[in-house]
Amino acid sequence: MRTQADVLLRSDVAALDSKQKAEFVDASLSAFADNSIHVRDYWSLYKRYQKFRHPGLAKQLQQHIRNHSLPDEERIEAVVMADACDLRELLPDLVGIALTTDEIQELRLWAAKAVSRLGDSELKARLKPLALGNAGLDRNHALRGVGLEACWPRALGAEEMFASLKELEDRSDGHYRTFLREKLVARLSVDDIPVALTWAENQPEEYVRHFGKFEGLTYSILEEAAKHLADDNILGLFARTLLARLRKHEFSHGNEANRLNEIFQSNAEQRLKVVQAMLPLFEDRSRDAWCLARRGVKLVGPEDLQWLLEQLRVTTSPELQMNLCHLISWVFFPDNPGLINSVIETAQVHPILADVMKHWFAPIELDSEQAKKDRDWILQEKRWREEAERQQQPTLLAPPPADRIVSLLDKFDGGDLDAWWHLTLWMERNLGRANFDTVQVFVEVKGCWHPEVKKAMKTQLLERYLAKSGCHHGIYLVGWFLCAAWKGRHPDRKAVRFSSLEELDRFLAKQADRLSGKEAQLHAVVLDARIGSPKRRKTSHARTRGRQPH
Repeated sequence: MRTQADVLLRSDVAALDSKQKAEFVDASLSAFADNSIHVRDYWSLYKRYQKFRHPGLAKQLQQHIRNHSLPDEERIEAVVMADACDLRELLPDLVGIALTTDEIQELRLWAAKAVSRLGDSELKARLKPLALGNAGLDRNHALRGVGLEACWPRALGAEEMFASLKELEDRSDGHYRTFLREKLVARLSVDDIPVALTWAENQPEEYVRHFGKFEGLTYSILEEAAKHLADDNILGLFARTLLARLRKHEFSHGNEANRLNEIFQSNAEQRLKVVQAMLPLFEDRSRDAWCLARRGVKLVGPEDLQWLLEQLRVTTSPELQMNLCHLISWVFFPDNPGLINSVIETAQVHPILADVMKHWFAPIELDSEQAKKDRDWILQEKRWREEAERQQQPTLLAPPPADRIVSLLDKFDGGDLDAWWHLTLWMERNLGRANFDTVQVFVEVKGCWHPEVKKAMKTQLLERYLAKSGCHHGIYLVGWFLCAAWKGRHPDRKAVRFSSLEELDRFLAKQADRLSGKEAQLHAVVLDARIGSPKRRKTSHARTRGRQPH
């Protein structure tokens, strides 16, 4: 059975009796330990583990898990099997492993994930040291991410949790990134929103949403808080935080402001309350007014000019009047005679407006240099608006899509292989990304003699190329050249560390399994490059071990 564990893993083990299942479990774990098992579809295997259940499985796996003399791979697979079979009686052991700093991180990580998935609130609360980063070495904050998911919010208060957050170290921080992006705000209660806003207000500039040090968390907090602006306490903190983030150039790229704009568009009254709450907070009046009027978040626009003028008429505070005048100056454009008259009439009552908008009110000689500059500026502004409107109009494709597709397919059928990628690229660019998936893949290539062939999948492909690029897919391609035709004492031949292509394939397959996760999918490919043998390629599909169990 030990020599056939790879085959038996794909067989129907449900028909075995308890004794046979126990023998099979031992054989499978030993096979993982000596690298003699090759798995192509890990999650299918994960589900098959559920068929291994027998009355003594928990005690059997416990012996493997507690035995520190066994290889790490064997103990890891025992934890995975316990998780797949929902063996909750082993969770106290798994909590101990997760918190033991002497254990290797992968074993601790799988134990913590099992506790997070299967444990009750008391057991999950014991993972709090992981959530707070107080449990030893934690590469890429992986243990922290699982601990936070287990403890937030029942075992971890908002103030304590936000105070403990650390910046992402790189793009490979999978579990921690997932928590920041998907879990934290989704579990945020209304009572905790003020704490979250206070934290967001004081964070450094992030520039682009999902490339910041906290995976766009400040954006997500503001979007969640915007749903609760009827609460005056949240409204005031929201206004302060949003202004702070606008000053730090956020919501300025692409569609980052779309969600906030959708909320404000559906409730103009609430939007103007936010503007009112921001006015007393102005520091650099002209710059802050520009942030409200010209950043990506559509807080105030030309359609609000009459409202701004009315606020100026009824406001008695000189400070607020000055802030309103600067906001009006950024919103106003002389393209509507009615609005022009309203601004002139208000300026006659409030000379401060004429002073702030003196570039509009000061008399100009028609043949002066200033008049020429103003005229050119207005014409340029008009051209920009017309160009923006033109770009928003749909563009007809020529030739029509059907004709272009038929033409490229005909070329491909005629032997023009380049026509295929021309077709797929054109369809992606012109028919919408929503309908076509593009996968970016990094390929790291090595010869079987390379001194780093055992390490480069991790040190180069995963940690250097994927982690720093944001790409999630990698292929580790190794050419196998060792054959009878490669004679002599060439140093490269001596450097080969594997006795056969099959041994190399098994080693790389298992390594790809271990390194793959939700944020990075690795595939190991061994290319048979031997002279005199049929050309064939062995592909080892990685198991997505890093994926959170459902």
